[in-house]
Order: sequence, then structure tokens, then C-alpha cells
Amino acid sequence: MPSEDAQIIEFTRALLRKHRIDESSFKAMQTRFGNDELIQLTTAIGYYSLLAMTVNACELEPAAGAEVLKV
Repeated sequence: MPSEDAQIIEFTRALLRKHRIDESSFKAMQTRFGNDELIQLTTAIGYYSLLAMTVNACELEPAAGAEVLKV
């Protein structure tokens, strides 16, 4: 996996698991993306987390005949 991808994955994991980002990781991401893109990335992570929690809490199932992502 490219190190650029690994950096985003580690950022995402820390945010979802610890709800915090250590200062060195934050600075590295801020340097790489700038403030606006870092906020957009963080917002996207939060949004998809919210969607996943909603689907899980409501025990939603895909519609009949819907394409399902294989995990």
C-alpha cells in the first residue's frame, strides 16, 4: 500500500477508535492537505460513520434486488 494511503487510513482509524488525533499526525496531515482539505476529510469520515451507525442501529437491510457490496 502506498504510504500516502496508509497515512489516511491511520488518521481515520485513530479518529474512529480514539476520537482524537495526536499532534504529530495532525500536523503531518495538515501539511499534506492544508486546513480546508483536512476539514473535508475529517467531515467525510464523520459523515460515513454516522451513516454506518444509523444503518446498524436501525438494522436496515438492502432492498430486494439491490446490488450489495461484498466484503
